[in-house]
Amino acid sequence: LYKNANKIITLTANKDYYTSIGIDEKKVEIISNGVDLEKYDSLVGENSPIKLSENKFNILYTGAHGTANCLEVILEVAKQIENDDIIFNFIGEGEKKSELIEKVKKYNLKNVIFYPPINKNYIPSTLKKGDVMIVVAKNTTLYKYGISFNKLYEYFASSKPIIFSGNVANDMVKEASAGISVEAENIEKIKEAVLSLYRMAKEEREILGKNGRKYVEENYDTKVLSKKVEKIILDLLEDKNV
Repeated sequence: LYKNANKIITLTANKDYYTSIGIDEKKVEIISNGVDLEKYDSLVGENSPIKLSENKFNILYTGAHGTANCLEVILEVAKQIENDDIIFNFIGEGEKKSELIEKVKKYNLKNVIFYPPINKNYIPSTLKKGDVMIVVAKNTTLYKYGISFNKLYEYFASSKPIIFSGNVANDMVKEASAGISVEAENIEKIKEAVLSLYRMAKEEREILGKNGRKYVEENYDTKVLSKKVEKIILDLLEDKNV
């Protein structure tokens, strides 16, 4: 299929996989996932069903609770943080959720709260309530080709700072200066990132959040991405060899 295709559109951050199997890199175009900012912004005023702890420093994770999401790493971080002001909020569902809940009970953690999954339309208004977003990418060689997690683009859109833990080809949080990036599954480094953002002045956190918003507006709004796809198709149609 690859060899017979005129163009290959990939979500990966580079073309390394394709060139490694003999595909001409000129045939490959990189267009990642993104976020529809117009729709996102129109939903910020919705009444979110998630009621976060008031007067607390709320760290949010939204999405799947599976093996690849490494949420047990965040629980280990929560276990080490002796500060009642910092709350870790997990919103979503997945095969690991019951196991994670049992671990919270075993550790007797009072700074972790689980919520059921919510309609995607409530994500913007929910993220608005948080102070920091968090993503932990599994330590795997697969990510040498890059990542394109949908939740990351929503986090950027929220104008909130992000903690990202991962060894990936494209560390977007670092590139955007939108938060703190640390190596994959490093509990101590994630803990330091949490405490650093907690102690940071609100104005400084707002700058990080705005950096992320600007980054997603310029690079990952679906309007920007759709124009790239349109150009690829039009260029192919103009090519007399197609």
